[in-house]
Amino acid sequence: MVLGVGVDYLLEKLYGGLPSCDDPDVVVAVNEIVDNMGFHFVSVTDIQELSFDEDSQLRICQGIVTTAYDAEEGKYSIYWGNGNRSNYVVELIPVYQY
Repeated sequence: MVLGVGVDYLLEKLYGGLPSCDDPDVVVAVNEIVDNMGFHFVSVTDIQELSFDEDSQLRICQGIVTTAYDAEEGKYSIYWGNGNRSNYVVELIPVYQY
């Protein structure tokens, strides 16, 4: 499974609110995570938000991740990485976790 390992990727960019699942910077983060795992990222399509918890500011997303080797459904989360909400984290969710 392409997204079988949870990997944190911290993006340091100011945002007025937590970015959406299909935000270009989030897609770039997924791209870099997948590439760093040794898979050659091609695209992520059919992106959708599965849930958003307003209190904890946690967004759960899903999409079809295509690499040079395969295309599989993958899930990832987006949440604030610090208290002042200037950095957010994109994390791939292991298939057994969600």
